[in-house]
Amino acid sequence: MRQKWRNRQVSFYPNFNFMRKDELRKIFLEKRAQLSDLETFELTREISGQVFENFSFANKTVSLFLSITNKKEVNTSLILRELLDDNCRIAIPRSDFSTSEIEHFLYEGEEQLEINKYGIPEPQYGTTVRPEEFDIVFVPLLCFDEKGYRVGYGKGFYDRFLSQCKKECMIIGLSFFEAVEEIEGIHENDVPLQYCVTPHHLYHFDGE
Repeated sequence: MRQKWRNRQVSFYPNFNFMRKDELRKIFLEKRAQLSDLETFELTREISGQVFENFSFANKTVSLFLSITNKKEVNTSLILRELLDDNCRIAIPRSDFSTSEIEHFLYEGEEQLEINKYGIPEPQYGTTVRPEEFDIVFVPLLCFDEKGYRVGYGKGFYDRFLSQCKKECMIIGLSFFEAVEEIEGIHENDVPLQYCVTPHHLYHFDGE
């Protein structure tokens, strides 16, 4: 694996440093909303290229979230197409909003998916995959900091799920934007990323 950039050398957003999660969530939702469809496509393509240049998925069990298009998330369908050509097991998450838990099902095809009321494509049936089976988990986010902590939508689904994964599981974030220096108000139950892929950099967090 080739690291292109070590995360703690530069702060890209000095005006956003040491802000609370709710403040950063609002800012980066707006930043993402301002991206054009062409920009999101081009940035997504760069991110997908970085993913397959730097990581190997052969013989791995991989969790891949599917994107909420109306929120202009990184379009993981590009990554899904590439993963289908690799010798790996792909599982797609489904969120239970009554328990704030995530369950996973092996990907069998588009006919398995249905878009829920929040705009998330989710599997409606299939073979379940337990958290401890995953070797690699892709994590959605709005922004992240130089220690690998992230701001999501605020429900805590992924932190609960990641806390159940094995220690060796590789946690990879995908972001259109570069790191802020530090997110204020990190909780003890927040699970940091190990890597984050942006259009121009691969961040590696060593947990120090």
